[in-house]
Amino acid sequence: MQDTCARSIATTLVLLACLRAEGSPTFTRIGHAQDGVLRAYAISADGRVVAGRGGLEGPARAFRWTREDEVQWLDDLSPGQPTIARDLSTDGRMITGVGNTSTGDRAFLWSAAGGIRSLGVLPGGQSSQGLAISDDGAVVVGLATLHGSTTAFHWTQDTGMRSLGHLAGGAFSRADGVSGDGTVVVGSATTASGTRAFRWTEGELMRDLGLMSGWTDAVATAISADGSVIVGMGSDDRGASAFRWTSETGYELLGTLSGGVEAAPRDISRNGAVIVGESDSYRGVRAAFWTSETGWVDLNDFLRSEGALPSGYLLRSAEAVSADGHVIVGQGTFQGDAVSWIVTIPAPAPILLLGTLAVGRRRAQTCG
Repeated sequence: MQDTCARSIATTLVLLACLRAEGSPTFTRIGHAQDGVLRAYAISADGRVVAGRGGLEGPARAFRWTREDEVQWLDDLSPGQPTIARDLSTDGRMITGVGNTSTGDRAFLWSAAGGIRSLGVLPGGQSSQGLAISDDGAVVVGLATLHGSTTAFHWTQDTGMRSLGHLAGGAFSRADGVSGDGTVVVGSATTASGTRAFRWTEGELMRDLGLMSGWTDAVATAISADGSVIVGMGSDDRGASAFRWTSETGYELLGTLSGGVEAAPRDISRNGAVIVGESDSYRGVRAAFWTSETGWVDLNDFLRSEGALPSGYLLRSAEAVSADGHVIVGQGTFQGDAVSWIVTIPAPAPILLLGTLAVGRRRAQTCG
């Protein structure tokens, strides 16, 4: 037993050394005090561009952030009205979101070359919000209001905005994620018996993903670039359970941090291997990432173990992840004040080695 414990501890030390040899994780606060409270919601595929909303005084403004240029405020759809950026194209040069106008909310598309423009509403509709964008920025999905109901929409320059419809018995749907090529859309929609996660394609239209035994509702929040992996939450009388779904496996429960009851996935890497979001725990809600090797990992604990999280910060929600799963952006607090942040976990060490490291640590804990 002592030899086994010694080997486990030695393995852990070697893996720690390997992690540090490949480079240490980095933590950066997004923006400065003069930018006001920033809420980061999205990150480009290469992890270089972040988008969200913020502002020091007055209505919220959409922003685009890079390490080189810091905060760039986007134009408003209507002067002095709030604007929120929700998603970015792969290269970060196109952004979608929602801006308020004198006639209601409007989904927008912003480009580095052309600035901001409204995507309008459905024929006869009242409002719209852009929530996700394809890799090249040619497809935007979100939600729109029409004749007193809310419906998911799909927009391209050629087709304009079109409704994706509703599930049987329902009058509400919203699209929260889209595949890289814009052909697969995921979100949530109501039915006569509750809310369901859906997957939409041109061929299948809106498909109800169903429920696991005991669930009353389910929502899909994000999709991998190839459209094969969907993440979201299913709920029962105990709370919300995070899931990962594929057509081959169906629903896979992801669990929570230690002591937690609920977890909420927000985004997924390009190949579906890394999921980011938040989970409650015995210490409260924490920003976290998930892989099949590690389960949920508290970003606060991981960064502190590497000496990369400055004192006073608490990371509460991971909102988005880069294509390779190594750059994560989210929200939290610094000495109680709301902040946004970006974390880089150097490749190739972290995600694959962390699974083995976690096993080594668990084994080491049994040796006392």
